[in-house]
Amino acid sequence: MSESSPAKEPESKSHVKEWVTLVTALTALVAGIGAIAKPQDQTSTKASYEVLSKAIQDNSTATARNHDDLVALRSYLEGYTQAQARRPVAPLVAPPKPVKVRPPKPKDPGIPAILIPDAPNEVTKAPLFSSTPEPAPSPEEPLPSLHDRPDVWDAPNFDAVVK
Repeated sequence: MSESSPAKEPESKSHVKEWVTLVTALTALVAGIGAIAKPQDQTSTKASYEVLSKAIQDNSTATARNHDDLVALRSYLEGYTQAQARRPVAPLVAPPKPVKVRPPKPKDPGIPAILIPDAPNEVTKAPLFSSTPEPAPSPEEPLPSLHDRPDVWDAPNFDAVVK
């Protein structure tokens, strides 16, 4: 009999371990179900949702406003290029004749004037003139296409999102 009693003792310890494991698992299951079923405090989540949804809505409104500005700018550019294409080109004229001008005398008599022997007493200056007219914008290059105006996003109510 001495051989059979030590063999039964580990069996009883394993049953105790199984019962402890079962009770622990059931306790965890009940706690998990309770955590899911228990109403949670949503005040911080609601505040974060409202701040973020307002920022997204402001961004959406600004994007729509930028699109409207871009459409207005494009229509201005189209009108400008059409007006420039219809503008008559100025006829070419001869450049004005050069004018002879005396160089200015030094204002401070204390500074000696440097005499350059080959320098003329008169300097010839021609007015600035460009014989090429400025080019008109070419109507062959079309402006890039625009996408449709984006809709302004309206955030759903927090209570509708939580459900």
